[in-house]
Amino acid sequence: MSSLKKIKRGVSKERFNKIIGYFAILRGTPYILCDEDACVIGFKKENLKRYITTLGTRSTDEYIIKKTTFGEIYKGMKMGGVYALDEESYKVFLPLAKSKGMNLAEFKVEGDDQPPSPDAVRLMKIAWFPAQPEE
Repeated sequence: MSSLKKIKRGVSKERFNKIIGYFAILRGTPYILCDEDACVIGFKKENLKRYITTLGTRSTDEYIIKKTTFGEIYKGMKMGGVYALDEESYKVFLPLAKSKGMNLAEFKVEGDDQPPSPDAVRLMKIAWFPAQPEE
């Protein structure tokens, strides 16, 4: 194998292993913290704990918090998974997704008439929509 192919493979593997943030699994169950149908990803553990408190009905101690990578999210999306990323995790995810040919928007918060409450959780929901063949 040429050294150029090895370098490209290494870069690709590095991208797939890039940590995007954290998600939460309810202890002893297969249930993941979601906002409606989307798995919630927080850039920091502290962010995710706040989301658990705001979005969930259980204490943070009832969840296992785990890291997730770009590769895991990318594969999950290809299998139909929907994700809700906070602004910080989306900033890490976006350039990696664009490098894989995904056409995604920037995370922009529209101007509100009133500032959000301190407990407000702003998330970017993303899902995979493969190109439809033209008829």
